[in-house]
Amino acid sequence: MPQIPQYDGTTDPVDHLDTFRTTMLLYGASDGFLCRALPTTLTGAARDWYSRLKPSSVDNFADFGDDLARHFMSSRRPRKTTASLMALRQGDDEALKVFVGRFNREALQVPNLDPSAAMNALLAGARSTDFRRALARRNPQSLADLMAGAEEDQIPASREARIRPRYGGQKVKAVFLGAYDQGLDGTAPQADPPPSRHFRPTCEVGRRAQRV
Repeated sequence: MPQIPQYDGTTDPVDHLDTFRTTMLLYGASDGFLCRALPTTLTGAARDWYSRLKPSSVDNFADFGDDLARHFMSSRRPRKTTASLMALRQGDDEALKVFVGRFNREALQVPNLDPSAAMNALLAGARSTDFRRALARRNPQSLADLMAGAEEDQIPASREARIRPRYGGQKVKAVFLGAYDQGLDGTAPQADPPPSRHFRPTCEVGRRAQRV
């Protein structure tokens, strides 16, 4: 008989039944053999439950498995839904790559997930504007397509500028890779750096800085 992890009643019984059934069917086990073999994988509280069953009370493996799952229903892990994905949000200090990976792990646990619903949830949860715009232009037909596109769109999104103070108390986006500040109206970067007390008033850069 193949090695199958023991079940003690503290974890999801459906996971154990699925693992047991899949493994045993690979060996061509009959329904009767499944009924006789399942008790050998039970231990602890699950074994105590089986020991209290009435003699000849097991008719088939389907009912046997259903009885086990119902008895240990409190140990079942919550099933993920689309609502679970919509509640996901990228943390303030969470990298985009980390968030996309976390989203993917959650999405894989949602049965029959609609790709459009998954994309809407990912768009709602990500903080990067560039990433959301790039992802919105795609038309994924499956979760695999969505996550592949999300992986590609992380590269331009990683260049999104940080917000930092501008002289005068205002905040604008800093151009990636250390270029000068961008104008408040979204125009091209300024040619001159911000004014500084280190500039001499007589130099050309100093005169332009004072006029800003």
